[in-house]
Amino acid sequence: MPIDKNSTYNSWQETNYLLYNVHNREALNESLNQLSNGKSHVLTPEEFKATKTHK
Repeated sequence: MPIDKNSTYNSWQETNYLLYNVHNREALNESLNQLSNGKSHVLTPEEFKATKTHK
C-alpha cells in the first residue's frame, strides 16, 4: 500500500502541535498513565456531549 504523503505530514503536524507546550505534554502523559494503570474510562456519546470541552 503506498504511503499518503499528505496524511503522514498531517500526522506529524498534529503530533508537533500536541507536544508543543508543557501543559499538553503533561495532559497526554497523565492520560497515558491512567490508561496503563487501568484507570481509564471510555465516554458514552452522552457523557462526551456533557463535557465542557465539547462544542
